[in-house]
Order: sequence, then structure tokens, then C-alpha cells
Amino acid sequence: MDIHIFKSKTFLSYFKILLLLTIIVQFSCFEPDKEEKKLNVLFISIDDLRPDLGVYGNKYIKTPNIDQLASQGMTFRRTYCQAAVCAPSRASLMTGVRPNTNQVWHLGDKFREINPDIITMPQHFKKFGYHTVNIGKIFHNYMPDSISWDEPDLRPSRYLRPDWLKRDGETFYVNKETQRKQKIKRDSLIKLRPNYYADGWNNGPAWEMEDVHDTMYYDGAQTKLALKTLSRISKREEPF
Repeated sequence: MDIHIFKSKTFLSYFKILLLLTIIVQFSCFEPDKEEKKLNVLFISIDDLRPDLGVYGNKYIKTPNIDQLASQGMTFRRTYCQAAVCAPSRASLMTGVRPNTNQVWHLGDKFREINPDIITMPQHFKKFGYHTVNIGKIFHNYMPDSISWDEPDLRPSRYLRPDWLKRDGETFYVNKETQRKQKIKRDSLIKLRPNYYADGWNNGPAWEMEDVHDTMYYDGAQTKLALKTLSRISKREEPF
């Protein structure tokens, strides 16, 4: 009886040692998961674009390039604008809080002056190792917010003139006669009501169609810069 108990205890001890060794070997052979590669994020902001696109089910408006882009990413079908004008709606989107919280209600409201400690979407990405770049109108005109971006407010080289830095892209015309008339009207508006008309450049024809390359216009030059920038930052080690 005593011998049987001794043998049972000895076998149990050997079994425990064998089980422990098996577990150790398994863990030593197990390769830990490699850190998942972070995806790059391309954020495109467009003024006054309704969901009249093929990707949203519109059968009459042909938007093959946007539809293809949407097919390679994520499409949101229940998202709503928080305000009817640029600065408040953009500030809400980029900070994740409603206008009644961030107190940005008007076009001239500077969200960073009103909310010095607020965290923006690009700031959040920067915190997790992303390289952030701003090209064009994201928060609002003249609001590059250097805290949010590693490369804030990139512009086409042709538009880096000091007297052009605070102008909207849509205020630039190619036609010389249009430029002349625009300046005359601007000077009269500024003289009449300087505070109301701000810089006064936002006047002129609704559209222009000069026989020039697309890159002669601000949006074309900006698109070219965006493509060049994407090519450059894609060679960096960190995601963007």
C-alpha cells in the first residue's frame, strides 16, 4: 500500500515536470505576432459637395474616379453636417465635437484661439506615429494650425507670394482683363466697407475657361502638388 502511494506520487511529479517542459517548448517555438502595419490615410475635403455620386446610388451623375476611390476605402452613409457654413462644420468634423461645445459658429471664428487645448484629428494621428501634411483648405482659409501638422499649409510654388498667402484658391483668375476688373472692384469694396469685405478678393466671374493647362489654375496646381507630396511621403518609414 505504501509502495503504491509512493509510485503514484513519483509518477505525478514526473508528469507535472513533463507538462511544464512541454509548455515551455511550445512558447519558445511560438513566434509573437508582428506589429500590424499601419495604413496610410488620405483625407479629401471638398466644399459644398452633395452626395450626388455614383457611389451613393445616383444613376445620372457619372463619377467613375470618386467611385473607384470609394471602392478601395470606407463609405459612410449616415453622416451629417453640423453647420451650414465652412468654419463651424469643418471645426466640428476635425475636432469631433459639436459647434455648441467648441463655440465655432461663424466663418471668422478661429477654432484654435477659442479652444487652445482641443485635440484635432491630425493631432491624434501624430500621437500614434503618423506624418501629417496639410494641402489646401482643411480647417478653414488661413487656418493652417501648425500644432496639427508636421507639414502645415503646403501651397503650389507659384502662389507663395506674400500678398497671395491669405487668398482663397477660387479668387485667382488667369485672364488679365478679369484680374484688372477684379482689382478695381476690390479696391472700391474695401474702401466702402473694409471690415465687411475682409480682403475683398472674393469677387469676380463665377467661372473661367481660358485655353491653358489645368495646372495654370489653382486647383490644378494644388492637385499636382498633392500627387508630388504623396509620392514623396510614401517613401518615409512612418505612415502618413
